[in-house]
Amino acid sequence: MVQAKRIYLYLSVPLGGRQKFTLGTFEDLAANHIEPREGLRLHFYCDDANPSTGERDDLLFEGVIGFDANLGWHAIVDEGAVRSQSELNSGEGIREERDKFD
Repeated sequence: MVQAKRIYLYLSVPLGGRQKFTLGTFEDLAANHIEPREGLRLHFYCDDANPSTGERDDLLFEGVIGFDANLGWHAIVDEGAVRSQSELNSGEGIREERDKFD
């Protein structure tokens, strides 16, 4: 089974809070033929940069989709599970973790 690519999710509130889906999230879901549904766990990313070099260094994380009548579609990101791409690329013994996001 081919795993979906990472789905864009802008981190707009503290981790553990409900991160509202943006247009980029809906575009990535559509491109991967994923219909949002409550309880669906997905691999997400948020664009970010290395503060030292300014080079792109995306944040990678998992979350669970939810729906709220007032907020709409959102995801609750697993606290403590956010890693930068450079952390995953440089660490030892994390190949399995990195493979989740490829």
